[in-house]
Amino acid sequence: MLSTFLLLSSLCLLIIWRFRKIRRFPSPPGPKGWPLIGNAFDFPTSNPWEVYCSWAKQYNSDILYGSALGTHILVLNNRSDAEELLERRSHNYSGRPSIPMVHLMGWDYNIGLMDYGPQWRFHRKICQQTFRQEAAVCYYPTQARKVHEILGNLLLAPEKLRLTARCTFRLSVAIPMATMYGYDVKSFEDEFIDVAEKGQHLGNRLLVPGATLLNIIPILCRLPPIAGAARLAAYVRQLTEDMQRLPMEFAKNAMAAGDAKPSLVTSFLEKKAAGPTRELEEEEQAISKIAATVYSAAADTVGPSELWRIRIQSIDEQFAS
Repeated sequence: MLSTFLLLSSLCLLIIWRFRKIRRFPSPPGPKGWPLIGNAFDFPTSNPWEVYCSWAKQYNSDILYGSALGTHILVLNNRSDAEELLERRSHNYSGRPSIPMVHLMGWDYNIGLMDYGPQWRFHRKICQQTFRQEAAVCYYPTQARKVHEILGNLLLAPEKLRLTARCTFRLSVAIPMATMYGYDVKSFEDEFIDVAEKGQHLGNRLLVPGATLLNIIPILCRLPPIAGAARLAAYVRQLTEDMQRLPMEFAKNAMAAGDAKPSLVTSFLEKKAAGPTRELEEEEQAISKIAATVYSAAADTVGPSELWRIRIQSIDEQFAS
């Protein structure tokens, strides 16, 4: 009993200490927060762009500020502001916050969540070599083929026009899967789509500012994932590992069978087969992470279908129990 009281007291003192920090400079306008929790209940969990646009009109500013349980958030609603701060002043703002939930879910492979440093620069170098305008030309035939496939299917079955959103989602995943791994997505029930879509839409909820105390009090991440957000994060981590493993195994098996299609991963595997070196081993890890980043971003491009909303809701209820 005494140990429980001391633990709770320590947590309360830690929270109070964090929230008593004084900001040295005035903040941009934004919704007025509550003591301790800040704007934890104000930040949207879906369609955030709509809420942020309404805030911009309400507070007459394209730069907005809010906080949630000690996490400070700056919202840029204007493209020119984003380019000025994140591109032209990138030497000041290239860092990424350390979010405990990112590591719990295994999302630290994602380049967009990596902090500035040698690893990030190495991945950026490969991205610049692979996705620059001159290099991207090699992906045009695959993109055209996938678009023609979708349009051809719609011509053969015009009634599917009502499923345009789902067709758009399938296309948004099919192109990255083909260009990254040489894999052709066959249906919405494809295993690769399943793990990516499920992991993205469940994991995104845990990254919403103020969504869980695990991001505010990192020591809680050391507890066994037996309930709540920690248990859900462990489940997302399993999905994330499958999302990275399955397409890589497919590409390697296709290479071994001699029927691999041109892609980022298969091109690298061909280079590695010619003469493996330590540098190529490091590059393979980077290529795997870059391909998975593109793959996961594609799965997050279009919102979940109604079927998926039902499935996600059932999963939420399962982990809440």
